[in-house]
Amino acid sequence: MRIGLFPNTGKPGVEKVLAQIIAHLKEKKIEFFLPEESADRLGMAEYAGSWADIKQAIGIGITLGGDGTILHVARDLAAVGIPVCGINMGHLGFLTTIELSETLAALDRILQGDYWIEERLMLEASVLSDGKIRQVTTALNDVVITHGRISRLIRLNVAINHELVARYPADGLIIATPTGSTGYSLSAGGPIVNSGLEAILITPICPHTLYSRSLLITADETVQVDMAPSQHDITLTIDGQLACELWPEDVITVGKSPFKAKFVRFNDRSFYQTLQRKLRRGDIEG
Repeated sequence: MRIGLFPNTGKPGVEKVLAQIIAHLKEKKIEFFLPEESADRLGMAEYAGSWADIKQAIGIGITLGGDGTILHVARDLAAVGIPVCGINMGHLGFLTTIELSETLAALDRILQGDYWIEERLMLEASVLSDGKIRQVTTALNDVVITHGRISRLIRLNVAINHELVARYPADGLIIATPTGSTGYSLSAGGPIVNSGLEAILITPICPHTLYSRSLLITADETVQVDMAPSQHDITLTIDGQLACELWPEDVITVGKSPFKAKFVRFNDRSFYQTLQRKLRRGDIEG
């Protein structure tokens, strides 16, 4: 087995944990790689590889960081079918599987094959401008449409399978996977959706209306969103990490991605046990 190590080098303590993992893998004679940028920052150039080479070489990716780190890596590795396992060095860590105290024991379980692979729905978002597609990207958590620098209502028309469903005067709109239902969508008043469901969640952000609620649709349906021609300074954001400026009369289409994110899981905790544990921690830390 070859392993890719993907540390968030900005997290306090990441070098110490990474050194423990590297020593453990060397002892077990397991080959591993780090992305060139991370290896250079940490003074570990001897383990460096390009993203393209690493994706071709490894069987599992291990992230060291929070949900942002695992989102970035899982989204990239999904296209080549490589599963990801996250070591939580952040706060809640809804996506991360391993707590710091469990690191080496969990690593041994991976090396022994004592795990299973969970597949999760991803979204594909495309932006149509003047009849031509100018942007296509993949999201694991959510696709978010919001106003830019000036805080004001934007008016969004939402259709499902090209049939108009709602007109939202709102601060924006979140189109989320079940994985993303515990993120921004939850903060906007959306429901928590079991990560095993194949569904798409649509949640308006601060809608200026008395009747707007989240809408859950099947993953086989597609969502189309357009704006009034007078709307300017609107941004499309993917997983809170990638951004694209939207132009007046753009049409955004969101549907199920052909790729699935794959996560290494152990049989220790169910979805609901993990949910309860993470939410309780959020209440304490909040």
